[in-house]
Amino acid sequence: MEFQDEFVFHLTGGNSIAFHLAAFFFMLFGALITVLYDFQTRSTNANDNPDTPKDWSWAYFWRENRWRIALDLLMAMVVIRFFTDFTGKPLSMGYCFLIGVVFDAMLVIYRKLRKRIMSIFENINFNT
Repeated sequence: MEFQDEFVFHLTGGNSIAFHLAAFFFMLFGALITVLYDFQTRSTNANDNPDTPKDWSWAYFWRENRWRIALDLLMAMVVIRFFTDFTGKPLSMGYCFLIGVVFDAMLVIYRKLRKRIMSIFENINFNT
């Protein structure tokens, strides 16, 4: 039993498993808000993506965002465990919520910047 207690202590960074589950919940809640907002404000123009439905579709939502949500899950586990080690501050549920919102928002910004930069490069004629 001593090994199991020490193992759980190192996995959780000295916090309880209940604390980690609550932190995980708030981080995913923040990320889900960003994912839903991004999905709700998407372009329904058929020229952008012909598969995009005009009306809300849960099936389309889960199909288009499964990898994004999986990445959010993995990042949430890592951030919850190492937040105090990296920052020297105790982890709170407010931090978890904000990290969930900010992390997923960074992904949205990255995708939009990448799309804009790629369109600039496509418009440049290198054969002058």
